[in-house]
Amino acid sequence: MAFIYNYHRIGKVENKNPFHLLHTIEKEIFIKQIKFMQTMGNIISINELSNNNLDGNNFIIAFDDVSSSIKEITPFLFDNKIPFVISPCTGITSNGYGIRDK
Repeated sequence: MAFIYNYHRIGKVENKNPFHLLHTIEKEIFIKQIKFMQTMGNIISINELSNNNLDGNNFIIAFDDVSSSIKEITPFLFDNKIPFVISPCTGITSNGYGIRDK
């Protein structure tokens, strides 16, 4: 079984920004979630998902839109050898914000 967790932004939540309330998670909470997943199963890459021999609980970490906030968490992911997949939106990646943030 595989569970895919999709994130938009990692970092400080600005309470006056409704999109932050919907799409942002504090870095410390994200790290706690990752550690919880590791106690409950394996964090696997998207390529490993095609393996029909997955046993137990498996988790995939995904980032959608990929704002510049991904820079907050990639050192943690790389240092801990945690696989993840990104699906960037070029407007957000280039400008740091998308149409919904205006």
